[in-house]
Amino acid sequence: MFSLALLSLAAVSNCDDPPKEPYDFFKLALQWPYSYCKDPKHNCRRTIPKQFTIHGLWPQKTKGKGKEKVEYCKTTELITKDMLKGMKEDMMGYWPDLTTNSFEKSVETWSYQWRKHGSCSSENLKPIPYFQKALALVKANNLRSMLKKKGIEPHGQTYTVNSIVNAVKAATSHYPDVICIVEVKGKRSTSYLEEIHLCFDDKAEVIRDCPYNPNFPTCMENPGSKVRQAKFSSQDDAFGSINITAAATAAP
Repeated sequence: MFSLALLSLAAVSNCDDPPKEPYDFFKLALQWPYSYCKDPKHNCRRTIPKQFTIHGLWPQKTKGKGKEKVEYCKTTELITKDMLKGMKEDMMGYWPDLTTNSFEKSVETWSYQWRKHGSCSSENLKPIPYFQKALALVKANNLRSMLKKKGIEPHGQTYTVNSIVNAVKAATSHYPDVICIVEVKGKRSTSYLEEIHLCFDDKAEVIRDCPYNPNFPTCMENPGSKVRQAKFSSQDDAFGSINITAAATAAP
């Protein structure tokens, strides 16, 4: 997640040209807040959601079809708090800036996501439909529920990355990406589950497999490595101690 100081950064051009790099699918990046907030540099707010939240909805290009990243396209569309006021509750709940409870400051984060990613979807999705689409997708794909149905819950047990992948596939019939971060302490390094990505067609409507991209690191590529979603203290007793560990295996 990112926060910017100026909303004016959302306007990057006076030209409303289509993106130079067309895309053929969307990636819905969903992050586990407890892993994100484990890093003290993020300076998270006191209370964070107990569900996967949106990192972004990103137009993407399948490997082998030219430039894979589709970012920072020309747009005249500005994101304002008045534009998002009608979606305030959902945006703050499902797509929060985990460092603040302020709606006004959160708009800066959403402006950044629009400028970097959403601007490239403007052929199919204008700003309000873009944010509405992301909200609809996260509501329709509850990762906590998918994992729970397969006995995967954030209470300290150990799971394979493959079991996480297969739990999502069982619910969606398609393979996700599982993203990890690595923490190094002395000679010891630990990988933490950071995000799960779901992929959709170029209209962000029909779910599909996330294609393999060797330039995009996931924690499904290193069989035998261990992945942990470590303890994060919360004021909610039910989630006061969260510690997911997972031994990674290669995804089928």
